[in-house]
Amino acid sequence: MEGFAPYYLIFATLIWGLVGFYILYVGKRIYFPKAFKRGKPKSADNEYFTDLKQISLKNKYGRKIHSIMAANLSNPNFSADHLARELRCSLGELHSIVTKLMHQTPEEYIVSSRMKKAAFLLKYNFGNVDEISRQVGYRDHQHFAINFKKYFGLPPREYLKFYKDSGRDLIEA
Repeated sequence: MEGFAPYYLIFATLIWGLVGFYILYVGKRIYFPKAFKRGKPKSADNEYFTDLKQISLKNKYGRKIHSIMAANLSNPNFSADHLARELRCSLGELHSIVTKLMHQTPEEYIVSSRMKKAAFLLKYNFGNVDEISRQVGYRDHQHFAINFKKYFGLPPREYLKFYKDSGRDLIEA
């Protein structure tokens, strides 16, 4: 039987293959169990929180910030101080957490969340501009329109007209 490898070489190759498999696969499951867990990824329930959905829902602060923002966005008195109190941290800690997760200051993040929610509400016709301005925490619809124009480059009514005419959305812009 020339040309065939001896049985002990085949057996040794099989053993080393199993050892290698154990080291690469089973060993990783023991030392890195989270990398092998399967499950549905969590998602945000509103599209105006897409940045949170992509960046920080796996982070405990991200989930907490998301729930606090969703509950208080219509409150005109909601501010970074309120968010820091809810998270039970100082303003400095809040600033570093939000800057790390969202790449914005807490104040900028609150304004951008309000503007994205307002654009969402306008897009799906959840009321007129005055009603929507109150829903996102503005007492004065003129102040809301000024901030909306600063954020999107268009006043709310023109944004709505642009969306209806082109079908394109400026929320991601």
